[in-house]
Amino acid sequence: MKVRRGFTLIEVVTVIGIFTLLSALVISNLQRGKQTQVLRETSQRLVDDVRQMQNKT
Repeated sequence: MKVRRGFTLIEVVTVIGIFTLLSALVISNLQRGKQTQVLRETSQRLVDDVRQMQNKT
């Protein structure tokens, strides 16, 4: 009986496909997280500006 070592082409292609899909999901989530952070920072600046204007009046 011959012992086979290594992976078949289908196994390699499947693993590459899964890796690509997971990478795309991670990149998408990172970009969404960055947009959320920018929105929070901008909102905080707006609140700070409004408070400064209130204190000046």
